[in-house]
Amino acid sequence: MKILGLDLSLRSTGWATPDKASGVVAPLGEGIERLQNILCALRDLGLYEQDLVVIEGYSFASKMGGHQLGELGGVIRYSLWLERRPFIVVAPTTLKKFVGGKGNLKKDEMRLETWKRWQAEFRSEHEVDAFGLSKIGEALRRLFLKCFAFLSRLCKFCTAAFYLV
Repeated sequence: MKILGLDLSLRSTGWATPDKASGVVAPLGEGIERLQNILCALRDLGLYEQDLVVIEGYSFASKMGGHQLGELGGVIRYSLWLERRPFIVVAPTTLKKFVGGKGNLKKDEMRLETWKRWQAEFRSEHEVDAFGLSKIGEALRRLFLKCFAFLSRLCKFCTAAFYLV
């Protein structure tokens, strides 16, 4: 299963996969041109080939660029929806709790906890967050497979119903 984590940013969008592939998209341009450049760069990275995309939700405590970041989030979500690609949105505090056990980790603490848990090191904080998001996607996949296996044993009808979804 191909899983991609995205930490959306207008200046440096981080992306990562559970196998530690990562990078940042640093777009040129302003306004709609910038949004288009980010979307095109993510598309070129295989955005629409993923089985699951995990996106960090909005930080409502942010003071700068909230409306513009909302536009980027909307563009990415809408494009995934148009392409019928599944995605989930994870709140920043949930990401921090998953990685380090508490919802108010600082950037350097996220980096340290990522190293301790997965021995993964990244150049930017955006890649660190994106990697954590991809690991949430991986954990959800494992959970889903366990539930599916249980339901498959429970009854043959359940198996057929899951295939129809």
